Order: sequence, then C-alpha cells, then structure tokens
Amino acid sequence: MLMKIKRNKKKKKDHVYVDPYLKAYSNIFPGESLHFPFFSNPDIIPEDISLLDIKDGGIAYANLVIDKIIDKKAPVLDVGCGLGGLCKLLASKGYKPVGLTPDHFQYTYIKEKHPEIEIIKSKFEDIDYNHYNHYFGTVINAESLQYLKLDDVFPIIDTILMPGGYWIVSDYFRKKESFKQQHYWDEFINRIGDMKWEILSQQDITKNVLPFLAFSHMFSKRLFLPLIDFFVDNLQEKRPGVYYLVEDSVHLLKSDIINRLKYIDPEIFSQERKYMLLVIKNVER
Repeated sequence: MLMKIKRNKKKKKDHVYVDPYLKAYSNIFPGESLHFPFFSNPDIIPEDISLLDIKDGGIAYANLVIDKIIDKKAPVLDVGCGLGGLCKLLASKGYKPVGLTPDHFQYTYIKEKHPEIEIIKSKFEDIDYNHYNHYFGTVINAESLQYLKLDDVFPIIDTILMPGGYWIVSDYFRKKESFKQQHYWDEFINRIGDMKWEILSQQDITKNVLPFLAFSHMFSKRLFLPLIDFFVDNLQEKRPGVYYLVEDSVHLLKSDIINRLKYIDPEIFSQERKYMLLVIKNVER
C-alpha cells in the first residue's frame, strides 16, 4: 500500500543545526554510538559500570541490530546515524552503509573521521526519495523513530526500500496513551497492521538498557548537580557581580537537568516505556 509523500510547499532556509544534548553526550561518553548501550548483564549496579563498559555496550547494541539484517548485499540506510558508529561497524563487516543526519556536528565528524562512508546531510522527511527510490535493502531506525512523525515515515520507508526490503526499528515506546513523549506502542503496531506490513521478529531489550539509565541517573545526581552548586556558590562568593548576571540562567540550567532526570530514572522508564527491537517487512511488495 503506497501513500503520497507530503512535502512542505515553502522551502525552508538552510541553517546549521546542532543538537546540544547529543553533542554533550558524545563528549562525555566514549565511542561513536549515541544510542543506549546494551548490557548483557541487566543486574549490574551503576557503581560497577565503567566508561569502557559503556563503550562496549554501544558496540554490543550495534552488533545486535546488525545481526537482524537479512539482506547482506544491498545498501543499508542508518537514519539518524549519530557519529557513524553503526555505519563504521557495518562497513567493517562488508555491508554498504549510508548514514543520514541533519546535524552539522555529526555530519562534519563523519566526513572527517570516516570519509569512506556515504553520508546524507538531511532530515529524513527531506531525503531525496527520487534519487533513492527503491534503493535500500534495509532501513534502520536506531533510536531515531521517536523524533519522526509516523505519517511521514511510512510512505518514505515504502518508497526508498527495495521490493522485499526490511525495516529495522530499535527504539523505546510509551506504554500509556496519556502522555505524549515517544510513539505509543499500541498505535505503532496498529499502523503497521493497517499498512499490511508484517513484523518478522520483535525483542524486548528494556532490561538491557536500564543499567545505562541507572548509571546516567547516578552520574547526574552525584556529579552534574553538585558541580553546578559548586559553581554557583564559588561565583557568588568571589564574583558576586558576575553571579547576579548569570544567576537566572544557571538556575534554569539546573532546573532543566532536574526535570530531565525523571526521563532517565530506570524505575520510571520501565513503568512508562518499553525498548523494542523489530524487523518489519512490507508483505504486499
């Protein structure tokens, strides 16, 4: 079933886009993966997690996704490719990866560090679907589907996938309809059914990403917030004039971090969300 791809009539001005949170994440944690690391031992406590564990977990996550690829020869599109960690691993295994990101920092990083990897600087909604018409054997959305509207996603996936191609989705979904962050799981499943697509496999990996959330939650409470308090106290004592100039901004920053802590609280996450890895195919083509 094909749907018409909608385009914005007014062409937006090009601008340099950089996601500050993903850039900060890339500067804090090692490796080139911006998605949640996968921990084979879900019972590990946050105090026992090292930065090397997080790096290894990022590679384990990428390998888990790659193991789901059925078509080994056709090009693979990594939507929202981050710093190119998944594309790099795909290339090392003999695949033909193509990365896509609208983020200037990520695009520049990949162009400089991995010039052998084809990279598209674009939002997924603005991909040149005429050039990439039925081009990819596999499209991967690894923690990027949550940023896209389903009304945009389905027709584009249907257009850029080869007949018989596969769509791999690895992302977290909300369990409840009442709040709006991320896609609602039941709605997503219903949309796949309405499109006459088939879920070939699905794996719940929620428990395997919770250790990283626990680590991040602990790290933020024990390091980020105390550092902000130290900065504020020190500035107020030694540079009171400067303190009064930046006081509101600093408190807004702290408030924002505190608000975001609830999204990485592993207990809240497991209650409200589920992290799923799916392989989907359009059985009508």
